[in-house]
This record gives sequence, C-alpha cells and structure tokens, in this order.
Amino acid sequence: MRQLYEAALEATRNGETVALATIVRAQGSTPRATGSKMLVFRDGTIKGTIGGGENDVFIDVLGPARELLIVGAGHVGQAVAELGAFHGMDCIVLDHRPEFANQQRFPRAARILVGDIVQSLRQYPVTRQTYITIVTRGHVQDTETLGVVIHSPAAYIGMIGSRRKTGRVFEVMRAQGVEQAVLDRIHAPIGLEIGAETPEEIAVSIVGQIIAVMRGKA
Repeated sequence: MRQLYEAALEATRNGETVALATIVRAQGSTPRATGSKMLVFRDGTIKGTIGGGENDVFIDVLGPARELLIVGAGHVGQAVAELGAFHGMDCIVLDHRPEFANQQRFPRAARILVGDIVQSLRQYPVTRQTYITIVTRGHVQDTETLGVVIHSPAAYIGMIGSRRKTGRVFEVMRAQGVEQAVLDRIHAPIGLEIGAETPEEIAVSIVGQIIAVMRGKA
C-alpha cells in the first residue's frame, strides 16, 4: 500500500495525473478484499491490482498541485503570494535577498528559496503545473530569469514591466536565438489590463490572468 502512495506522489510531483482505484465493496468470489487499491497511469500501465469479478470501485483522480513560482520578493511578489495562496495555489518565493524573502513577509508561502536566482532556477523542477511570475527589481535580472525558464514546460510565464522594458528584454532574447513563437507564449507586460497601479491591484491582474490561463480563456 505504501508503495502505491509513494508512486502516486512521485508521479504528481513530476506533473503527471494518475487514477487510484479502490474496492469499496467486494462481491462474490472476488480474490481482492474491500480496500484493495490499484494505481493507473496515463499510458495505461498499472501498479497493484483490484482483481477480477464484480466489485464496486471508487476512482480518485490525483493530479499535481498547481504551484505559483514567484521570482522576486518585493512588494508585488508579496501581494501575489497572498492572493495566490488565497486561491489555493502552493506559492514558492525565490529571491537572493534574505531580508525580503523570509517567512515574516510571506507567511502563506509553501516554500521560500533564498539564493542566486539563476542558479536556483536551473535546479528547480518546473512542471506543466508550474505558473511562473517574474517580478524582480530590474530588467537585467528579468532577462536572466526569463532565459532560464523560457523553454521550460511551465503552464504560464509572466514578466512584469512596461511595454518598452519588456520589448527590450525580448530584443535580447531574439539576439540570443529565441524564436518568436517561444516569445509569444510569454505574458509581458504581465497581468490583465485593468489599470492596476498599487502592488495589490497588480496582484489581482496577475492572478486573474493566471486563472484565465487555467480555464483556457487566455
């Protein structure tokens, strides 16, 4: 039983969705008892068994948790983390400044990573359930950050900044050989156009855009 749960946890951490089938009522001469479980992967492979015969089976679909990776622990990052956590996302905050990236400023963050941003991102396991917001303090750092994650399988990548600033970043990316089709998936300037001005309003525009992506509306 423990091996099934460990396999399910590993799969969801890798961005996979699996189905856990559990016998809730065994009938007749079925060889498996109530409570027996079987894990079914997307490619059809299975782990464990619930046997044959007529059984009542409960199927629980287990998917990876949606995580919001916030690169930059400034005021906007702080507001995004609060709102993202409110909407049930696992918020991970990354910054090289411990005086900004700490539990006191981000009490609802699932994880806080302090260290060199580029090196940390290169080691971070980005999956199809990762939503990345780039809200660092300067376009140089934004460019470096975007360069690390731009080819990742992330469900969403958004970068803060004016159109002029983000345009300069994209120019650098093109000069580095990044194709326009890849750049087109980047949400920059980040967020929905709602006239946001304060960090809290900007956070609403960002999380709103993320929700729209989740729902297939953006």
